[in-house]
Formats: sequence, C-alpha cells, structure tokens
Amino acid sequence: MALDRKEIKLVAIDVDGTLLNSQHEMTPRVERRCAKRLRRG
Repeated sequence: MALDRKEIKLVAIDVDGTLLNSQHEMTPRVERRCAKRLRRG
C-alpha cells in the first residue's frame, strides 16, 4: 500500500532514550508534548 505523504504527521528518533520508556512505549507526558508540537506545526 502506498502512503500519501499527507498521512505522515511526525517522524521521531529516540537518540538519547528520552522518547520511549523501558517497555518501548511513549509515556503520557511525552505523548502530550508531541501533540503540542504537532499543533504548533
């Protein structure tokens, strides 16, 4: 399936280990901060 480029909202790389927790999940705090930055554009 081809992806429409408009569907991609965010690409993030966890270089320093601050994006994902030890279960490889985003915490609610990180999710809120990412959502805030997405709203800013």
